Amino acid sequence: MNWIKQNTFLFGLGVTTLVGAIILWFLGSSAASRYEEAKEAYDKALQDASRYEKLDPYPSKENLQGKRAEIEKYAQQVEKLQEAFDPYRPGDLENISVQEFSANVKKANRETREAFGKNVSLPEDYYCGFEAYRGGALPPGNATSVLNYQLEAVKKLIIDLAQYGDIKLINVHRPRLPEEEGKKFEPEKGQVIREMPVELVFEGSESSVRKFFNTVVNDQDHFLVLRSFSIANEKQQPPRKGDARFEGRRRGGGRESGAPAAPATPNFDELFAPDPGGAVPEAVEGEEAEAQPEGAPAAPPAPEPAPAPARSTDDSRILYQVLGEEDLQVFMRIDLLLFLEARELP
Repeated sequence: MNWIKQNTFLFGLGVTTLVGAIILWFLGSSAASRYEEAKEAYDKALQDASRYEKLDPYPSKENLQGKRAEIEKYAQQVEKLQEAFDPYRPGDLENISVQEFSANVKKANRETREAFGKNVSLPEDYYCGFEAYRGGALPPGNATSVLNYQLEAVKKLIIDLAQYGDIKLINVHRPRLPEEEGKKFEPEKGQVIREMPVELVFEGSESSVRKFFNTVVNDQDHFLVLRSFSIANEKQQPPRKGDARFEGRRRGGGRESGAPAAPATPNFDELFAPDPGGAVPEAVEGEEAEAQPEGAPAAPPAPEPAPAPARSTDDSRILYQVLGEEDLQVFMRIDLLLFLEARELP
């Protein structure tokens, strides 16, 4: 203590120096920390700037304004597209009573059967694809709205198919909807349509199939999408030459005895035989008599040929195969699209 009193100046200088050193160390440490933070921020900004410089378009003020204009234009086009599908949005589908829906199914079954007529055999369990509700079975009450909408579309589809006359309906299949299982339809994120498929299997001529295809894609009441289809010939194996036995002709081309001529129906030998190059001259009257010596016995009459066996091949069907006019077997999966409510763009 005496030394401090005797050396007050030195003691004060030392204390001041120590405090100053502590302050300088604290300031230096703090500055170093701020420097590291500033260096990290600078490096990140430099990387972002380098990445932005490589973008197309370059993020300048003019390009930003142009990009915003393009986005606004795109939003307008999307809104117009949503408006174009408004006719195919049924709005809020209201549930009807299960008894009313059952009556609608019976009516649709009757109308489609009448459209096909009595000459077309329908599948044994045919019920417009709603076979689960045959015999008085009823759907859940909260499913009648969407089921009735689908029923109207399927009924119109089948009636359109029946109008071409030579169609043979083989099967109608409709996968069950979630509402029929007691569930609720929940659209996924970004989903704007709901698909309700129906599958048809039928036979018909090429002309009828082509017309029905056009009817499906041009339907004005419902938005139908032909999701997939398969077409095959009625007969998978091509006809053989020996299968053709046309009416009134033998396999070799000669007409059977007593059978009427059928010049309008050529056979295979006539179609592919070479041109003889001219007509064969008719026999002169009396030549056969001069060839017989006098007094020779008359030749016995030629025996009547045995009747031709019954044919097992339909000549018209073979000709259809040759000309490509046989019926087609068609499988079609058609999706009925139900457009959900339009969304407001951000």
